[in-house]
Amino acid sequence: MPLIRIEVLEGTLTEEAKKEMISKVSNIVAEIEARPHPKEKLLPHTWCIIEEVPPAKWGIGGQPLSLETLKALLSG
Repeated sequence: MPLIRIEVLEGTLTEEAKKEMISKVSNIVAEIEARPHPKEKLLPHTWCIIEEVPPAKWGIGGQPLSLETLKALLSG
């Protein structure tokens, strides 16, 4: 029974994006782990948790990460 834990910066994903991430990641993990059996046997037993971390508790380069910093990183 796989347990998938995903940590993201709080406020970066919409509810729809979280649903999509849970669905897609769970399907891929079940497909890989269930081989050579069909993923459908494992998918109902595949857990996925998305944990949102407040920006003040997430750091990069020794500094707290803000949404503005993340947006700047993503835009290049």
